[in-house]
Amino acid sequence: MASPSWSIQRGNVEGGESSRRGPLYVPDWSIHQRCRLDTPMWCRELMVHLAPPATQEESNALNNATVLKRAWFSLARGALAQTDILERFEHLQADFDRLAETHAECGEMVGKLVQARLDLAYSSHLYTTLSDWYKAVNSEHEGCARKREVLESRNRKLSQVNKDQALRIKELEDELDRKDSALVYVERLSAERAQEKEKLVTQLSKMEMEKFDCIRKLLPTVVERLLRTLMSRMEDFDVYADKKMRVEYDKLFEKRYPYVEKISRGFRHSVSDLLKVYPDSPPSRQAPPSKPSSKRAASTSTPRES
Repeated sequence: MASPSWSIQRGNVEGGESSRRGPLYVPDWSIHQRCRLDTPMWCRELMVHLAPPATQEESNALNNATVLKRAWFSLARGALAQTDILERFEHLQADFDRLAETHAECGEMVGKLVQARLDLAYSSHLYTTLSDWYKAVNSEHEGCARKREVLESRNRKLSQVNKDQALRIKELEDELDRKDSALVYVERLSAERAQEKEKLVTQLSKMEMEKFDCIRKLLPTVVERLLRTLMSRMEDFDVYADKKMRVEYDKLFEKRYPYVEKISRGFRHSVSDLLKVYPDSPPSRQAPPSKPSSKRAASTSTPRES
């Protein structure tokens, strides 16, 4: 209640010089402090002594028509003001009711706010942790940036090496194609040579069979001629010559015979040509040496002693 009186007093002070010079107006009321204005007498007492004397003098100076106009104007304005105040009160009451309903629902909202505050605290802690982690990651990223530069330089070098290797691979592929064509040609020649080899092996097997057949046919003749040669060179023939011949016959398979080697080397010749081959004999101009004959005689006599 002090603010309206202070504002009215300030308005009166700013109104003119007469307002500042006069004494303060105190209404001449006979209303006690605990009056409730529940009777027409107390309401009249309030309204009659409400205006200051200067205002009452100004109102008394007006004629009845002007006062009547002011009364009708004040009545209409007061009615409009009262109607506006009642409407405003109704709106305020509706707003108050909605506010009360909203306040009733604030319990759940308070719980949500508490949970939101806890979430906010957790998010703040998480943000602090993430900030520290980000700083650590940022420091690592700086090291990784330097490593990346090193790796990029290595990558460029490796790219150049890869290009060189690609060119080398291309050259080797071309060379391989050439060698493949040469290999195909060589394989074809090898196949032809293999066929020729099979033919030669077949011919060689046939020649070996012919050689074996030839040796089998010539073996009795060779043995007979060898026996004739040994008999012609043997001296001092005795009655036990058959036993000695058996011993000598066994020794024949332990010695080398140039005549047999000649026959084996001549397997390509015909049988008629092989029959013309004879053992080596000493030249007719020289006489056979004496020592070989004595050795042969000694060899022949050795079995007799045994």
